[in-house]
Amino acid sequence: MRLADGRVLIADTANARWVVVDPSSAAATNQPSSIGTTEVPWPSGISVRSQPAVDDAGIVYAVMSGPLGDGGTQGAELWVLDPSNLATPMSTHPAPSVGGVRIELTPTQVIVGGTVIDGLTPTIGTRPDIEYIAADPATGIGTRIRLVWHGVTTTFEYPSNESPEFFGPMPGLADGSVIVLVTEQSREFVDRLTVDGQVHRLEIPPAGSVFGAGWVEQDGFLQLEMSGNPAQWNLVKYDLP
Repeated sequence: MRLADGRVLIADTANARWVVVDPSSAAATNQPSSIGTTEVPWPSGISVRSQPAVDDAGIVYAVMSGPLGDGGTQGAELWVLDPSNLATPMSTHPAPSVGGVRIELTPTQVIVGGTVIDGLTPTIGTRPDIEYIAADPATGIGTRIRLVWHGVTTTFEYPSNESPEFFGPMPGLADGSVIVLVTEQSREFVDRLTVDGQVHRLEIPPAGSVFGAGWVEQDGFLQLEMSGNPAQWNLVKYDLP
């Protein structure tokens, strides 16, 4: 995800740490190899349970699991973090322990896996209301994405050979469009859906990240992609379709 100051925050589950990447350091020297990184290890036994999200003020929200809470019992918590101090959360809140739950930020609520977290109000501008409607094999209706923007509702239906899912934890953009990742056999696409019914599609390299590590903003989207070295990932930015 990209922080408010332009740096990129990566939850490195394999090495139990936050990695902060500063692309501006490479731009200043015109040398990609000079990109600055900062590493902040997680406490022993702690791991991230889902892709974190960041609000418009730069505050980070991440579901962590491990020996948490009173007495160090095994469980999960939503950590609220200031990127200037990733080692210590500003606050913690009980959260679903199921892996891969989605963090949703709205102008009034923080929602984790469908559960509203009491006492938290993120800084988020107006974004479209979106709904994912699973395919119904009994009726032959494919997966649908419902988009509501300024009182106008548009529903997009995908054919049975395509598997759409929201791109990253914040797929709705400030202009009312929604970004969707679509898998068709071995191919991957990013669709930008607009309330007037248009679909703008961009094909991207397959197997971007098995962890669904992607982040979208008004000027483009970021994705972690495997490189030729199995121990190395590339952070790639694309323009929006």
